[in-house]
Amino acid sequence: MIELTIDNINIATDYGCRMLKGTLAELLSPASAKSVSVTDWPEVDGVDPDLANFSLAARSFELPVYAPNDTAYAALLNALKVNNGVHTIGVTDTPISINTRITGLNVERQMRFYTLMVAFTEDNPNYSGTPSAGGQDLGYMLDGVPLGNYGIDVLKGTEHSVFTPSKAKRNLTIESALSGGQIYDAAGGLVLAQKSCRLRLRIIKPISNAINSYYAFLHDLTRQGSHILTATGGGLTRSFNVYYKIGRVTDCTLIQDKLWIEFEIELEQYKGYAGD
Repeated sequence: MIELTIDNINIATDYGCRMLKGTLAELLSPASAKSVSVTDWPEVDGVDPDLANFSLAARSFELPVYAPNDTAYAALLNALKVNNGVHTIGVTDTPISINTRITGLNVERQMRFYTLMVAFTEDNPNYSGTPSAGGQDLGYMLDGVPLGNYGIDVLKGTEHSVFTPSKAKRNLTIESALSGGQIYDAAGGLVLAQKSCRLRLRIIKPISNAINSYYAFLHDLTRQGSHILTATGGGLTRSFNVYYKIGRVTDCTLIQDKLWIEFEIELEQYKGYAGD
């Protein structure tokens, strides 16, 4: 049984507390990217983003923890208060190790037990892992590397998001009180707007391999601003200029000796379709 650790102390064996359902999903939810400055030229497909200083925002998450009695609650609370609330959060038998600080604490008492909802912030999120192949990439690649090399399965719904065309930009128009309707500039032809691609992904592996593969994918996805997403669907293979925007874990379940992680990654596509 995996357990939550605070500063390498197992809260189950040392304090008699335990993490509740949803804790692992919160710990694995990826950080979002900081806002990217873009220039939206009316005559150019998509936008021109400034990716030279691409970086991740601070990551906040909440951990639900159960304390069965007053003694366990007091011991856990004392542990959380030391070092001005700065702690390393981990999970036994996994590569999870997160440097955090406490930003909020909510406690609910019911009869003799306590439920704590502890809010943490990771100020400088970064990812490092070793990929474990074996996923079904279904023709999806990131910077030329099949997603299956990270142990990733691509789930239903991804193809629709990736291959749905960008919307058209609105033409420059002139409103006139002297004539009906409006005058618009169509000289430049049809110009496409920026759009988001949402990847629905899954990893099913022994817990250490699953988290390492997941972190390896996040490392490669967030270490720089610009990427090439290549996708095959409906007999077509196309490449898209993208950058990472945000991600979330939608399901995280332990099944016997394996960890099932389902997650979504949102990528922002720019400059229309790459190569067009």
